[in-house]
Amino acid sequence: MPINEESYWAAISTAIKMEMTANELTQAKLAESVGISRDALGNYLSGKREMPFKTFMRIADALGTTMGDIISTADRRMK
Repeated sequence: MPINEESYWAAISTAIKMEMTANELTQAKLAESVGISRDALGNYLSGKREMPFKTFMRIADALGTTMGDIISTADRRMK
C-alpha cells in the first residue's frame, strides 16, 4: 500500500508531541532548544510547512530520543 506522505508526517508530528508531553516541554521550550521560532515549530507540527531533515534531527536530539524512535512510533500509529 502506498504511503500517504501527509498522513505519515501527521503521525510523526503526533509522535513528537507525545515526546514533548513525556518530557514536559512546551513548543516554546522545544523551539528554543532547537534554535527555531515557536511559530516555525508550530507550522512544522501542524503540517503547514515541511520540516527540514536537520530540524527533525535537532528535535529528536532535544527530546532525548532518535529520529528512528520517532519514526517507529509514527509507523505504529499508521497501522
